[in-house]
Amino acid sequence: MDLLYFKSKKILHTTHKMADCDGIASIYWGLKVFGGTYYIPPYELRSAYGLLKYLNLSFTHPNDFDYIFVYDTDKREDLNINLSKPYVIFDHHNKRDHEFFQNALFSYSITSSANVINLYNLSIELGIELDETTLFFLCNCTLYGHRNVQNCKKKRIFVLFKVFGKQKI
Repeated sequence: MDLLYFKSKKILHTTHKMADCDGIASIYWGLKVFGGTYYIPPYELRSAYGLLKYLNLSFTHPNDFDYIFVYDTDKREDLNINLSKPYVIFDHHNKRDHEFFQNALFSYSITSSANVINLYNLSIELGIELDETTLFFLCNCTLYGHRNVQNCKKKRIFVLFKVFGKQKI
């Protein structure tokens, strides 16, 4: 399926219950790449609050959309919305809910330590140019939850290297 087909469609972007930085940054990526609107479920982490505030995202529950883009979950039960429209999944878990994936129009799910890593790689595959703000948040959420780079997984560091290797610092 040609994902760029969705650029002219009305899309609702959402993530799992207890939204975290990976899910929120994934929604931000979707808004920047495809446009649309979003629903962010309640969160529990201060880092998620800070990210929402910085991105100027608030809690909305729109009802005018044709497709749902689901980020950072592999289980239907982890969603706070009804999948009343055709949906697409972008995830990094192990596809535990097989029926959820089978019923999707399309899924991009590669097991990795963060969904934003997959979205960065997908952007490269599709030739999507990401602006500096989006790149910054993908990098930020690649490291979120790690107090220092020393504890970061090798693949996460590689993504950071690829992003910052293209930028002047």
